[in-house]
Amino acid sequence: MAHQPGSRDPVAYDPCEVIRVEVNPDGAPAGYRELVDTAVDHVSEPTGLRFAVVGETDRRPHSDNRRTALPGGGWPPVLVSWADSDHVPGLAGDVAGLGGSTSIEELGRRRYVTGEITLDRGAFQHISGRPDSRAQMQAILDHEFGHLIGLTHVHDRGELMSDDNVGRTTWGPGDLAGLSRLGRGRCG
Repeated sequence: MAHQPGSRDPVAYDPCEVIRVEVNPDGAPAGYRELVDTAVDHVSEPTGLRFAVVGETDRRPHSDNRRTALPGGGWPPVLVSWADSDHVPGLAGDVAGLGGSTSIEELGRRRYVTGEITLDRGAFQHISGRPDSRAQMQAILDHEFGHLIGLTHVHDRGELMSDDNVGRTTWGPGDLAGLSRLGRGRCG
């Protein structure tokens, strides 16, 4: 977790605001919307944060508009999209996804305002042929939503946020503790 300046309090989304999410379906697997909706539910439950999937978009990952406020104020919705390493070099190798948020500082406190989750379309195509493909794809989305709201990798294979996750498909106890803490950010 990122922390507030000079504190152990985490940087978090404002729990009094709805986190808007848009999905770019280009390159997404069949049933992508159910995967996104389920990931939102899996993060909302332990955090108490409220999300709204507001629709589809043609925005692409890692564009400058995620770092810039919209004309008239506000921030663009969180972007969930699929890409390949030609477009997003961070997806090279065995990286199945990337997730993170943009924070701003106001009155000495940082808060997240928007973010991106970019999933490797090739990895999802490869996984889709496996018998447990839905559970594996869901675990990847849940893991990246964990990054989106502020969780980092851990070295414990008993956690979904493990940097070497082998077979874990649900939140572990440490994940749940971190998610709960990130849901208790400051309003306003």
